[in-house]
Amino acid sequence: MAESAPPQVAPRRKKDRVRFWVWLTFAFVVVFLFGIALGPVTGSISKARALEARNGVTEIAVALRQYASDHQGEFPPGKSSTEIFQALIAGGYITDLGIFFEPGSPGKIRPVWNQKLKPYNVCYDITVPLTANSAMALPIVFMTGFRIEYKPGGRAVPLSDAIRRRTPYMVGYFENGRGAFYPLAGDYEWPAIFTRENDPDEMKLRRDGTIDNFISPLASPIGKNCQQLTPDGPLTP
Repeated sequence: MAESAPPQVAPRRKKDRVRFWVWLTFAFVVVFLFGIALGPVTGSISKARALEARNGVTEIAVALRQYASDHQGEFPPGKSSTEIFQALIAGGYITDLGIFFEPGSPGKIRPVWNQKLKPYNVCYDITVPLTANSAMALPIVFMTGFRIEYKPGGRAVPLSDAIRRRTPYMVGYFENGRGAFYPLAGDYEWPAIFTRENDPDEMKLRRDGTIDNFISPLASPIGKNCQQLTPDGPLTP
């Protein structure tokens, strides 16, 4: 009886190799195209975050103004920005606690709707004392993580590398600007130049994250009693 011929496996192996390279090429193309598309999508997310933060900080400033209007020009009392913002909530001036939180802020957690604010829920500092007659160049409320120099031409100096990587980097509301400053993370020509709404003076973002002219150099002298309140309390020297 003649021996049977060995099975022919070579053609199948060849087909498997061809199939493997086809799928590998297809996967490479998909990943390549996804990478191209991700750039614009990431940029859109960054812009959306910046606009959301701008709207939020404006709403906080409007609530502070409304509180002052109802209380003989005085802003809410408190030993921290958290306490001041809680007073706005208690008075019904703000109902959405999420306004005080910004995604991407290191060490922060979004609050839930029915809780009392905690420092780890709050992503904004505030300048005190604030009254209806405060210096017009003062930043009323701004993203935490910076040390502000309270003088004409004063800088905002980041306090950590984590803050330098945050997007949006800084959002603030000024008495005279009635607007927001919100550079996005990205590749700039250094120093990057930004302008405040309704204010001709330019702010300059340095490579180390310092913002020059955070307070307008044309501002009238600012009192030495200005203090920066963080969510945890006064910013120590």
